[in-house]
Amino acid sequence: MQSQVEDYYKVLGISKEATDKDIQKAFRKLAHKYHPDSNKSKEAEEKFKKINEAYNVLKDPEKRKAYDQFGNQWESGGGYYSQDTSGWTGDEDILRSVFDSIFRANSFGGEGGGRTSFSGFGNLGGFTSRGGFTSRSQTMKGGNVEAELDISIADSYYGATKKITISDETGHRKQLDVTIPKGIVEGQKIRLKGQGGSGYNGGPSGDMLIQVHIVNDAQYSLNGQDIYKDLEIMPWDAALGAEMEVQTLDKTFKLSIPKGTGSGKKFRLKAKGLKNRKKTGDFYFITKVMVPEKLSKEEIQLIKKWKDMHQS
Repeated sequence: MQSQVEDYYKVLGISKEATDKDIQKAFRKLAHKYHPDSNKSKEAEEKFKKINEAYNVLKDPEKRKAYDQFGNQWESGGGYYSQDTSGWTGDEDILRSVFDSIFRANSFGGEGGGRTSFSGFGNLGGFTSRGGFTSRSQTMKGGNVEAELDISIADSYYGATKKITISDETGHRKQLDVTIPKGIVEGQKIRLKGQGGSGYNGGPSGDMLIQVHIVNDAQYSLNGQDIYKDLEIMPWDAALGAEMEVQTLDKTFKLSIPKGTGSGKKFRLKAKGLKNRKKTGDFYFITKVMVPEKLSKEEIQLIKKWKDMHQS
């Protein structure tokens, strides 16, 4: 049964003209203030229950319209029925931010560095679709943990195994192997099942979600799934043309440099970039004309003669 609330707007401390943003802001502030795991007073749990109930109605345009018309009898009067009794019904992003501000995640270390944050609710009590607080004796799955990991372009191209060291919510450090699949792209996530926050009251552990960042190096750079590499050529090869041996990540090729090639010209090797089930990228060589740092007197004279001939 709907608990008897004097006025949902008063519960959240807002006016009837409040915007969706106003409602969300008020809920965030009050949820943080009265969350039972940060506020141990006897009234906090009941207060939080009412806040959650009010927010669940006012955040939904249809529910809010029915409530404005029928008051606390909005469910029967407005012909609106909710069958959702599956658990959290508050705004999960807001509740997550409240959770994170109360329970700061431990530091994460490993190759490339990074950080973690708990994205689930671990061993907290939940809230029913009516705004009621669930029993703390209930079995609950642990929260997911998010982390970041830097890898090289070669790691993505070939696939790799990386070791990372994490600290769990108790401060205990452990090392995990992370399998990097071939062709993984920037921003993709790898899931390590059961390596997240501990479950509550016998519940299963959450997962660890590792977001991958692909880092450019001295030889290669990445754009999507296309790989780029500078190709250094000498001035005479640029002017006269040449046949050159070039090296990609895994093979050597013969490349023809046409006469009059300047810096910045692209040569594409099709389908030689990062490859996965969805797409295969290309490999690009970008020419860079190099001038020797030291020139002999004869070389200087020849270059001056060349310059004079070109300008005449």
